[in-house]
Order: sequence, then structure tokens, then C-alpha cells
Amino acid sequence: MIEDELSERIELSLSYLARCWRSANISGDEEEKKIIQEQYHDLFSFLVKWGWQGYLDPDSQLPEEYMPKEFLENDRYG
Repeated sequence: MIEDELSERIELSLSYLARCWRSANISGDEEEKKIIQEQYHDLFSFLVKWGWQGYLDPDSQLPEEYMPKEFLENDRYG
């Protein structure tokens, strides 16, 4: 199981990445959106791999069609 402090830091990073993605979306920077989405997916996958059982509030999420597969397949994350 992942330590609480580490999971909290990663959750904050996911929130930050979601804000960056929204900013890139507004500016129309498709390449930046892709990079951010990849980073987001990598961090989320890391959390799931290490047994994270948390919840992501809507502000910490990307739009549904850009969320990781693991998130979409499990209602407990959001």
C-alpha cells in the first residue's frame, strides 16, 4: 500500500496537471495537452499499481474521454 504522504503529493500533482491541461485546452495547444495527458496517466497508473484507494475530486480530473482506463473502469476513484 502506498504511503499517505506520497499519495497526497501525487494527488496534488494530478490536480496541477488537470489545471495545466485545461489551460492548454483553452489556448489550443494540442501537443501540450498530449504531453500533460501522458504524465497524468503515468501518475495515476502508479497510484493504482501501489494500491491507492482514494478519490479524485472533479477539479483533479481530466475530461472523461481523456481519463486513464483504470479510472473509467472503477467508480471508486471519482
